[in-house]
Amino acid sequence: MIGQGSRRMLKNLRRLVLLHIALGLCLIVVYRLRPGGMHHPVDIRSRVPFALSVIGMVMLAWAPFVVSGFYACSNLAGRNPRATVAFSGSAIAIFIAAACLSLGFRSAPSNMAVSIGITVALLAAARLCGRIWKDAVDDPFGD
Repeated sequence: MIGQGSRRMLKNLRRLVLLHIALGLCLIVVYRLRPGGMHHPVDIRSRVPFALSVIGMVMLAWAPFVVSGFYACSNLAGRNPRATVAFSGSAIAIFIAAACLSLGFRSAPSNMAVSIGITVALLAAARLCGRIWKDAVDDPFGD
C-alpha cells in the first residue's frame, strides 16, 4: 500500500508533468502564430528546409519545458504541495509574459532568446519555490 507521503509526491509529480506538457504545446502554437514566423512554401524544392525549420521550431519550443520539467520534478515533487502550486502559477505567468512578448511586438525578440528567457525564469522559479517550502507537510487541499 502506498503511504500518504508517496501519494502526495506522485500527485505533485503528475501536476508538474501535466503543466510542462500543456505549456510546451501552447508555446508551439505561439511560435506558429508569431508574425512572420512561418510561411508555407509553394515550390516543392523549398519544402525540405521548411520541414526542418518546423522541426527546429518545435524542439526550440519544447526545450525550456524539458529542462525545467526535469529540474522541477526532481526538486519539487517531494515538497509541500504549496511549492508545486506556487511554481505552477509562476510558470503560467512566465508563459503569458513570453507569449505577449512574442506576439505583441513587431520587432519581437527571436524565438531562441524567448526560449532562453523562459528556461532561466522557470529554473529560478523552481529554485525559489523549493527554498521557500523546504518541508514535506500535509496537503493543504485535503486530497
